[in-house]
Amino acid sequence: MTPHNAVGWSAWEEENLLPWLESNRNLTWKALSIAYWQQYRVRRSVESLRGKKHHILRKRRDASSSSIARESKVSKCADCKCQGKALRRRGKRWLNNLPSHQSNRNDSAKSKRPSADPTLMPTDYIQLGDSRES
Repeated sequence: MTPHNAVGWSAWEEENLLPWLESNRNLTWKALSIAYWQQYRVRRSVESLRGKKHHILRKRRDASSSSIARESKVSKCADCKCQGKALRRRGKRWLNNLPSHQSNRNDSAKSKRPSADPTLMPTDYIQLGDSRES
């Protein structure tokens, strides 16, 4: 394995890499690596140049897509302000029409009790077929 002397990318290099690559787009990646060394005296491999280019493009794409998503959320909220108020009012009315938790519990307990209709109540003494007559 060859020795590897890593040199980090400065902010200036990152900002100027894409314009530099664009101005030298007629060169191959190997030639770009050599030209970068000749111009800036910083060794950058083909993989490093290509990887940094894709990293910068991906970072820009992600930043622009997240700002578009934020803008669309803001515009949707601005468009539907009156709808939101109507929905909140409707929701409050719906909540006000619900019976309270306590009354729900009492109502369900009452519905499980047998009715107090006297015709349905059993008599105190029932004699079933075993009557003893002495």
